[in-house]
Amino acid sequence: MLQLFKENASRNWSVFCFISKMNFRYIFLIVILCFQSVLYAQRERVQTFDASGIEFIQLQVDEVFKIEVETKASAENIQLFTISEGEYFNDIALSVERDLNHLQITSTYKEILTSGYDKLSAHKVYAVNLKLIIPEGLQLTIISNIANVQAKGIFNFFEAELKSGACQLTSFTGKALVNTFTGDVSIQTTQAKVVASSNHGKVEIDHELDFGELIEVKSIYGSILVTKTQ
Repeated sequence: MLQLFKENASRNWSVFCFISKMNFRYIFLIVILCFQSVLYAQRERVQTFDASGIEFIQLQVDEVFKIEVETKASAENIQLFTISEGEYFNDIALSVERDLNHLQITSTYKEILTSGYDKLSAHKVYAVNLKLIIPEGLQLTIISNIANVQAKGIFNFFEAELKSGACQLTSFTGKALVNTFTGDVSIQTTQAKVVASSNHGKVEIDHELDFGELIEVKSIYGSILVTKTQ
């Protein structure tokens, strides 16, 4: 009888230790997840600028992951939405300067965050996304090393100089010049005259696009697709 009691007690103690150990693991996991959520916090910022007199906007924004642009006929202001997150989100900022009819937006960051700066830079955890809402009929230039660009609307002139990022224009009206190194280019427009070439990618142009504003597209390794929309 005493031996049976000892065996039951030993078994119960083992079960207790196992449950305690599992609870500790769960608690430890929760703590780690909470710590990561704080570490990789997200920061959102909205900036508004008077669009009166602005004719040209330039974005020179390296180390930005995604850029969205939309034009609105009713817009009287320029709105810049910035979403940044990751362990280094405080180390990337935007500088905005206005000079008469020109608005310049530039990214600033530590050298160690530069893509390709060192082997460790590939393991840095951060992302910066931009969204720009502007009036119709402006000139816009985007220069970036990694950004994927999506733009929609009516432009006087749209220009993109991209290294690894892709460019997608939808419901697009206006003149355009797009150059990419590795990124694909996709354009949907109602009417345009298109001149496009890629050294190593596929080029497809809708045969109905034979007159209108000039759209020029060049890429080294990316594919190019330009289609007509109603």
